[in-house]
Amino acid sequence: MVDPVFILASPRSFTSVFSGILGQHPDLFGAPELHFIQSPTLGDFLQLKTEEANTKPIHGLLRLVAQLYAGEQTINSVSMARRWIISRIDIPSSDVFRELNAKVNPYRLVDKSPGYGLEMQRLNALESTFPNAFYIHLIRHPRAQCESLFRLLMDIRPSKKIRIDIYGKPSRLSQNIINTFYVQRDADNKIVDMYADLQLLWFRMQKRIESFLATIPPSRKLQVRGEDLLGDLQPSLASLCSAVNIPYNDFIYHEMLHPENSAFACIGPLGAEYGNDINYLLDPSFKPRKAKKRYLDEGPLPWLPDGKGFNREVIKLAKSYGYE
Repeated sequence: MVDPVFILASPRSFTSVFSGILGQHPDLFGAPELHFIQSPTLGDFLQLKTEEANTKPIHGLLRLVAQLYAGEQTINSVSMARRWIISRIDIPSSDVFRELNAKVNPYRLVDKSPGYGLEMQRLNALESTFPNAFYIHLIRHPRAQCESLFRLLMDIRPSKKIRIDIYGKPSRLSQNIINTFYVQRDADNKIVDMYADLQLLWFRMQKRIESFLATIPPSRKLQVRGEDLLGDLQPSLASLCSAVNIPYNDFIYHEMLHPENSAFACIGPLGAEYGNDINYLLDPSFKPRKAKKRYLDEGPLPWLPDGKGFNREVIKLAKSYGYE
C-alpha cells in the first residue's frame, strides 16, 4: 500500500484543474476535497461544520465513500456514505483516512484540500498519518491569486471590505486566520471590525508550507509554479511524474489531459453536490492556456482601502519564487 500525494497551496491557485489532471494518471486516484484530517475525530469535524452552518466541506468525503463502497454516486449511495461516516464518528480521523487510502489501493490517492496549509498542526497530522506521502507545493503569483480570491468573496458578499462575518464569529477562528485581517478594536480592546488583507493569507500559507516541507526529505516533495505548469504542460508533467516516481509516456499524457473523465468532475447528487470548486465542477475540461503575465507592481490592491500595494515581505517572498 502506498501513501497519498498531497497538493499544498493557497485557495485559487489552480488546485482544482491540477488535481484533476494529476488524478487521471493510471497509477493515481484523484479524490475530491476531504478536509477532515483537521479534526481529531470525524465527530469533531461534523460538529465543527454544523456549528459553522457550512456542510460543503463534508461533500467530498460523502462522494468518495459513495464511489469507493457503492461504485456510484447517487442519493442512495450518499445515504449509505452518511451511515458509514456516522458509524465512525468516534474513530480518530487519521485511522479513517488510512482506511480510505487502503480502499483506494493499488492506486495512489491525490488530495488537494486547501485547508491543510492553514495550520501547521494539520500539516503535521498528514505526515504522522502517512510518513511516506509525497507533497507538491503549488504556487500562484500573489496578485493573480489574491484577486481571484477577492472576486470569489465579492460574489459571496458584495462589499468594499471583506468583513469577518463571511468566516463566522471571531471566537471560532484560529489565531492564524485572525492574523490575516486588519483588526479594529474599541477602547476596551474588543474586536469591533475586521477586514481581510488577502496578501497576508497568501504569504503566511506559503511560509507555513515552506516550514513544514523543510522537515520533509527532497525525495518526497516538489515545488511547482502553477503558471509554468499550465503554460507548458507536457514537459511539466514529465518532470512531475519523475519526481513522484510514477511512469510517464505519450499515452499517459493524453489520459491526463482529460480531468473531466473523473467520477468527481461534475455536480454530485443531492446532499453531496460539491467536493470541489463550483466553477471546476461545471466545466472540468482542461483548456491549454498561457496565464496572463502578472507583476507585483501593478498599482493598488483592490481589497485594501488605503490604496497601497504589496508589502515588502510579500514582494521578497514572491521574488524568491521567480515572480516579478
